[in-house]
Amino acid sequence: MKQSFLSALENKYYYGVSRYFWHIVIILGILGMGAGILVYFWTLVPPSKHKVVKQSPPPKPAYPQLKEVTLKDILKLLPKKTVETPQPEEENTEEPFDTGNYQEEQEVVKIDSAALAAFNRALGQTKTLIPYEKNKDFWEDLYKKEFNSERDKRMYRKTHNPKLFHSVLVRQGFKTQYVKFTDRQKLKSYYDKADLLSAYNQLLGRLDSVNRKSFILKAGLQLPVNSLGSHEIERRLKAIGSLIEKIPADEQLKTFDLLWKFIRNNPNDGIPLIDYLSQDIDKIPYPKRTAFIKNVLREYISFYNNNLYGLKEATNHFYKQIPNIEVDMLPTALKIYYKLYRKNNKERTREISKINRDYNQTLANIENQYQQALAQAKADYMRANHTKKTWREWSYKGIFAGFLSLLIFSLVLLILSMIRNVNRLTEAMYEQNHNIQTQLKTVLDKQENTAKSQPEKPTKTEENPDKKTD
Repeated sequence: MKQSFLSALENKYYYGVSRYFWHIVIILGILGMGAGILVYFWTLVPPSKHKVVKQSPPPKPAYPQLKEVTLKDILKLLPKKTVETPQPEEENTEEPFDTGNYQEEQEVVKIDSAALAAFNRALGQTKTLIPYEKNKDFWEDLYKKEFNSERDKRMYRKTHNPKLFHSVLVRQGFKTQYVKFTDRQKLKSYYDKADLLSAYNQLLGRLDSVNRKSFILKAGLQLPVNSLGSHEIERRLKAIGSLIEKIPADEQLKTFDLLWKFIRNNPNDGIPLIDYLSQDIDKIPYPKRTAFIKNVLREYISFYNNNLYGLKEATNHFYKQIPNIEVDMLPTALKIYYKLYRKNNKERTREISKINRDYNQTLANIENQYQQALAQAKADYMRANHTKKTWREWSYKGIFAGFLSLLIFSLVLLILSMIRNVNRLTEAMYEQNHNIQTQLKTVLDKQENTAKSQPEKPTKTEENPDKKTD
């Protein structure tokens, strides 16, 4: 009775409830695994990056109207019938070019034949600009004979035996000097030597022929190539050459020194200002161009440092007055003009400076906001990317946990199903045995009742006892 009660309890409640419970758990595991797969595919899609658009800069406020200097104002201040006294030359305070105190390295250098050919081509251009026939002392190395004794000297006069003397280099030709100079400046490759010499040739072509040897020896072999680099040297020489070819020959070398020093001291506006002068220098009478250049450079240094636009604006208005001014008075007129221009536009200059300052600040603010927006967009993108990466790791875990729980709970459900089936089979067998026993008992009871209702008959042994003994 007790066993039947427990079996009924297990079949009706334990296994019945467990069956639904485990199915629910399996369904949840399948849903979790499906969700993990969906999340995994979602993480494979890269996050969108916010597009940052830079704010358009506002239009720059217009400058105040210029108060021009009239020709009448200039002529009023010009001295009458005076010849301009030559201005004293500015003391050359420029430090000499650093030639360096280098020791020559005695090493065997393997020379590239193609590089050497390029160098020889550049050297050929130099010989075209400075002809060999007229400048042998410039090109040839000069040697003198040194004898060990007076006896060797007398013997040489008689025998001309070359073993009696040895040659001593007295003066180096240009090629020897140039190669040693470039070696000291760390230009070991003949390609580099050729490039620098080509830059020199461009300037030589713009100099008057009488100045070419002096330039190449006094300036060309002293330029700080090692510190500036060949490309910067070429850029400076190109700018200077475009201006220096338009001034008198006797002033070219001094003007070169002046322009080189100006570029060196004004790296921002030096070359642009020289380019500006070279564009309009033809408007100035030829004899007064050097004085005009000096006055413009002096005005920039004194009043327009890093304000090339202001100097251009002032000088452009002066160009309009040139045809009405005597040639000899032109440099003086330029000085007077600059002074009046500054006086008339002093307040305007302050206002322009304020406008430029404010506008540059506005541009800086726009740039800062743009950079901050870029940084924020990048941070958001990295955050979203990190979030997806974290979810991807959790999706791996969810898929694995769902699959594992599906296997485990399916196994548990299978075991429970087997137990339930065995119990049901046992119950069926018990019930069948019970029915068989009941039917057998019924049959036996019927037979017993039938036997009791009929009279007794003798058995075969009683009827024939003798036969039994036989």
